[in-house]
Amino acid sequence: MKASAASTDPAASTQNSLARQFMGDYNTVVSTNTRAWFIYTDTRSGAGRLDVDAYQRFIAGTPVVRGDMADRVARRLGQNPYANDLSVKPAPPQVCPAQFGNSDAYVSVITP
Repeated sequence: MKASAASTDPAASTQNSLARQFMGDYNTVVSTNTRAWFIYTDTRSGAGRLDVDAYQRFIAGTPVVRGDMADRVARRLGQNPYANDLSVKPAPPQVCPAQFGNSDAYVSVITP
């Protein structure tokens, strides 16, 4: 059963580091015997960015482990996890449309 007829694009949102797409962690289900409420993150109102997509493809193709935990460990060791990147990291506040990173929480009511 579909929760929504609308399409969503995970590329319209990203982690703060820009390393990966990020849909959020606000997904849950609450139910009774007669219906369920599915609460989820959706980016239907967002807009992607080609330079962010290219940056994510670049760092996904490197042999260096990326991600929140790996970045935190590197920083604790006094290293910049992005120091050796050959690509240009985009600056969303300066170059991205206002809708970039726009994710919202939606609720769908499901009745069998």
